[in-house]
Amino acid sequence: MTPLTAIGSEPTAGRGLLELHERSRMRAAARHARRVYPGEVGELIHRELIAYAEFGIRFSVDALVPRLATRILAMTAADGAEVTAIVPRRATLPEEPAAAS
Repeated sequence: MTPLTAIGSEPTAGRGLLELHERSRMRAAARHARRVYPGEVGELIHRELIAYAEFGIRFSVDALVPRLATRILAMTAADGAEVTAIVPRRATLPEEPAAAS
């Protein structure tokens, strides 16, 4: 039986372990994403960046997650305020009229 760690453990081009400073940067971007994008969008970005940092392996050659982290860290909370207007709010049901007695 082949141990699971031996399968695909060789680093390939664009893959490898994240260094400590890269993991810290991802965690900082995750925390900042919650401030820039309040609500579900910020939570989703937060979870993805934390998972990437926790797993600690570069997955793809296109570097989508590191580019996302760079963009999030470059934003201010005021930049994110424009985006939150696009996110739909939960619809509230209109109050029913009071029944006449």
